[in-house]
Order: sequence, then C-alpha cells, then structure tokens
Amino acid sequence: MEGRYVSVFIPGEGKQLALAEVQVFGKPAENQALGKEATQSSDFLYYTYSYAKNAVDGSRANSDHSVCSGTNGQDYPWWKVDLLEDYNVTTVTITSRGDCCEHLLINAEIHISSSPEISTYSKDSLCVVMEDGIPRGATNTYVCPDMSGRYLAVLIRGLGGYVFLCEVEVTGVPAVIPTPTPAPTTPTIPPPSPPPPLTLLVSGRTVVLVREHLSWYDALLHCRSLYRDLASLRSPEEQLEVGEALLLRGAHTAHVWLGLRRRMLSSVWYWMNGEEMDHSSWEGGRPRYHEIPGTSACGAAANMVQFLWSDRHCKEQLNFLCYTDDDPDYSPVQFTITYART
Repeated sequence: MEGRYVSVFIPGEGKQLALAEVQVFGKPAENQALGKEATQSSDFLYYTYSYAKNAVDGSRANSDHSVCSGTNGQDYPWWKVDLLEDYNVTTVTITSRGDCCEHLLINAEIHISSSPEISTYSKDSLCVVMEDGIPRGATNTYVCPDMSGRYLAVLIRGLGGYVFLCEVEVTGVPAVIPTPTPAPTTPTIPPPSPPPPLTLLVSGRTVVLVREHLSWYDALLHCRSLYRDLASLRSPEEQLEVGEALLLRGAHTAHVWLGLRRRMLSSVWYWMNGEEMDHSSWEGGRPRYHEIPGTSACGAAANMVQFLWSDRHCKEQLNFLCYTDDDPDYSPVQFTITYART
C-alpha cells in the first residue's frame, strides 16, 4: 500500500480511541526527476549559476541563487524536466529560495504532459495552481491524482514573471501503456494444389495436359524444363483426337496453350518445336489478329471437341499441353524472354 496519511479509527458511535504510540515503517518513494535533463525559458541574467539543472541535483539547499534554478524576468517564463518516459505521477515536491522571492511563485502552474511543447499545455495537463506560492525556504508537496506524462513543467502565465526553484522532486511509477489487443486474424488457407498432370496417348505420341494456370511464356518454360516442348498438332485427325480426350478427361480452363506462336509484326504462325505447319484450324476461319489490331501473338485451343485454335494475350493464365516423346528431327525455336512475364 502507498499513501501520505495513516489513519486509525473505530467505526460506530460513542467509542473512544487512545494510542500511546504510532510507528510507520516504509521506503520513501523514489525521486524520478533526480539528475534528469532540465531546461528553462532563460537563465537568470545577473548570476551565472542559476542553471535549470540545479533544481534536480538532489539537494534542497536553498541559501541563494547559486544552488537554485532561475529565469530572467520575462513573459510566460517556465522550467521543465524530461523524465525520459511516461510516469503515473503521484506527487510533486518543490523547494523555494530561502533568501528571497517567495512571492514570485504565486499562481505558478505545475503541468504534466507527454508533449515537450510548452505551448500545448492546458487545463488537461494541469496538476495544480500554486495560488499562495511557497513561503521563503519552504518545501511544499502537491498531489497529482490520475495524471501521467513524460514532462513536468512549472510555468507562470503573464507578463514579466520569474521562475526560481531550488529543488523539484517527482514521485510516481512508469506508466503502463496498454498493449493493443491484436485484431483476430483469419487463418490463411493456402490455395489448393493444382490437379496432377494428365497423360494422353494421341496418334502414337504422349501428350501431357498440365492443369496449372500459367502464362504462355511460363508454360513454354515449364514444358521445356520437365517434358519436351509445348505441344503441336500435326494433323486435323490428331487435333480432333486431343479435343475428344480433353473433353472426357477435363482441362480446367476454357482454352489451353499450344506451342503456337505468331512472328512479330507479321501474320505468319509457326510451331515452337520447329515442325512444319501443314494445316490450321482457327476459330472463325482465321486469327483474331486480322480484326483486332494488337491482339497478342500466342496460340491456344478451345476446350471443346473440335479443339479450334485462338490467338490470345500471352499473359492469360491457362492450362497447357506438353509432349514428351524423343524426336530425332526436334529443332526448337529459340525463345528468349527479355521483359517481365507477369
């Protein structure tokens, strides 16, 4: 328990209390201002020792200006100490000069704030107004209930005032800054893994449907890294056979990438594995490039029985077809990506 006063009483009426001796043992509260950095609005002009730090040196000596702090006569003078962290302040004890000047602290204000800016101090930071000042050489203690802050200041509002302080002592405990309760988080559910690749035997060669969603560029690199290349379709019969197989087994996108590519600034299409293009099966009879200038130069096939071709934006995320067979005539078109694929 902490407190300034100890009381002994007997509840009820008509009782008598007699005490031969009362002894109280306890540890004095620690002075949180001791040795901390102090500043003031000015240093007293006529003496060279009236520094702000004199009021936090741990001594209540009050004989003259050399052991006390002091400002010049000025408008709105102030003295301030930085406690280095926020404290729940219990008491502020001030010792005045013993040789003079007791009237100078009349109506001085004690403020406690988390801001170092004197101009922001208001009734919200006000602990007490010393209406009667402090008698010459006396030590007064002021209670500051429910106040916290890092900075304690003594200031006088008005014109031509002085602030002389021989010692300022502050008791309190570090303020407990409540830790904000973190907002409940929704567990991160990883995206489902793509279905495993589907292997098809079509016209005597092995074709793999990869059911990941990749751009044409990434699909090309994937096929060339793990299989042989993006698939070509060598004949209308092979195209129909692939289309029927996919319709039964299932791609997860409306189109699937093929190893089909258009030469830039041209209407010529070719297979990336170097095979001759002996036929074409475009949706609508020809690529959209002829009707929509700027349509990208990557080829896919519709996930339908006829498996018709369509030129699409290369960044579109689609499933794709690779093939795996060794081909003695394999002569892939070299393709270097020199810009971001995303």
